[in-house]
Amino acid sequence: MINKQIIAITVAVMLVIVGGLFCFGNTISDTHAQQPQSNESVQSATAPQEAVPAEEPLNVGNGNVYLEQYKYDDSVHQLVLVRQSESSISEATLYLLEKNKYNQWHLIMECPAYIGQNGLDKTKEGDRKTPRGDFSLTHAMGINPDPGSIMTYTVITDTMYVCGDPEYYNQIIDTAYIDHHCGSNSEHLIKYVPQYNYTLYIGYNPQNEYGKGSAILLHCFGSYPYTMGCVAIAEENMIKVLQTVSNGSRICIY
Repeated sequence: MINKQIIAITVAVMLVIVGGLFCFGNTISDTHAQQPQSNESVQSATAPQEAVPAEEPLNVGNGNVYLEQYKYDDSVHQLVLVRQSESSISEATLYLLEKNKYNQWHLIMECPAYIGQNGLDKTKEGDRKTPRGDFSLTHAMGINPDPGSIMTYTVITDTMYVCGDPEYYNQIIDTAYIDHHCGSNSEHLIKYVPQYNYTLYIGYNPQNEYGKGSAILLHCFGSYPYTMGCVAIAEENMIKVLQTVSNGSRICIY
């Protein structure tokens, strides 16, 4: 009888031990199952990189110098290039370009343009030449209402002039607020229809040096296939320029 009890107790102890080992083994397995995988086995879940678009080929002649100059300039987002024709000194092509987030220039518009009757390289008032070089675009204005200009737009009134007098040479003044009578060498802006229906003032002669030249604008076509020194394009194209260029834009004439 005693032997049977001993055997029963021994079997019970063994079952407890085996059961404990079984539970311990499951715990170890569960622990391993919950362990994170090594870095080697975890694949990266990063999003695919955005492909950089191919750069657009641009045929702007010597204007490539300006494209490179302003490519990484964060203050310049648009360029207006004016390329003189090889066949006519008063004809040109205007290119309107905008820079994308990859610092690539994109052609927005290409159109015919007129420049000074005597071509480029302005040096003095009345030489009928357009200045050559790289300039700011300082004011957007016009006789007609704002067409949706990005730059602040001023509607021309009967009291606005580009003054040709030494006191206010090459400056836009409003005689309703400035007590000055502009002389005959000045431009009474409202009289220039359709040229000044829409315009952008070009920052030529920013020191306002008397006699060096004044009132150089980008404006609409007039009646002649040339200008007195400005740059002219068709009115619908002038509107497009106003709806595209922002502060900091440059106009480069070559």
